[in-house]
Amino acid sequence: MGVRHLLIEYEYCNGVLLNQYLAGGDEDILRRIWKACEMTAANSQENYDFFKRVYAYNLTLPEDAKLHISAIDLQHQFQTGLYYLTQLLPGSTPPETMAEDRESIHFYVENKPEGGFRAFIPALWERIQANEDAYLGYLGEENVFPEFMRALHSIYTAYEYYETGDEKIREQYITDTCVDSLEAYPNEKAYGAIGYFHANMIGMEDDMPVLANHLQHDYEKTAGKVTTIAGAYAGCELMYPMGEAVPLEDTILYASEIAAAMPSDNMLCSLVGDGSPYLGDDFRTLKRQQYFVLMRDSKACTLYAPEDGE
Repeated sequence: MGVRHLLIEYEYCNGVLLNQYLAGGDEDILRRIWKACEMTAANSQENYDFFKRVYAYNLTLPEDAKLHISAIDLQHQFQTGLYYLTQLLPGSTPPETMAEDRESIHFYVENKPEGGFRAFIPALWERIQANEDAYLGYLGEENVFPEFMRALHSIYTAYEYYETGDEKIREQYITDTCVDSLEAYPNEKAYGAIGYFHANMIGMEDDMPVLANHLQHDYEKTAGKVTTIAGAYAGCELMYPMGEAVPLEDTILYASEIAAAMPSDNMLCSLVGDGSPYLGDDFRTLKRQQYFVLMRDSKACTLYAPEDGE
């Protein structure tokens, strides 16, 4: 009851655009986001329809109770991120040091740059860092410039992540952005939906800064108050980027065996109750998650199907 903020593992700029859609109902925003999600696991009709349902639900609520998206992931889809940057650029003529950057950002919203985005993004980042005063004067210090740099940082950090393959880069960004979101709405409830990896409360090897571990042990406002619930899948399917359905492997050890004994699907099951196979010293699962939700025989999502003419 009273949840207003959906903390989700979506890209930062996508989250801002989704909030624009929720505010006004312009479905072209959704279409733009989903067009850029082709060949990814996010490109499902169910994901698309979910946000349409959130919009419809918000229409039934007073302004101070409407749901708000807080997207905490890197900007994996570069073109969508650049599109959001164009919204922040004023229509007036920029200083000479910015003119080429402004033109390139607008052009590459619809066109892939020669050499790919992995050549364009770091060059853009370096030029803007070098001309920060010009951008500050052009965009305005009070709110637009900080938001422009926040969005650009999400894009550039995604570039770093893909260049190095270092999971620490992404996990640190997700952790920092989640905390920033919690700080922005200190007296309001949030519901978080994140992947299994990020909900690991014991962290990983090599001092990986895992989100749930940080919230449970290091972030003062939530320390000692975190409970994680994992999904356990028995006989379920996963949609691959081309739309094909493949079997989904269990993320919880013994999930299939436990599922066979459950009287119904979608049950919240404790990993620590009497008779639990996880009570022995050999099971680190208890320190990662304390509960799981059983999902049985769930079919894969369906590929997003744009309407005719889109």
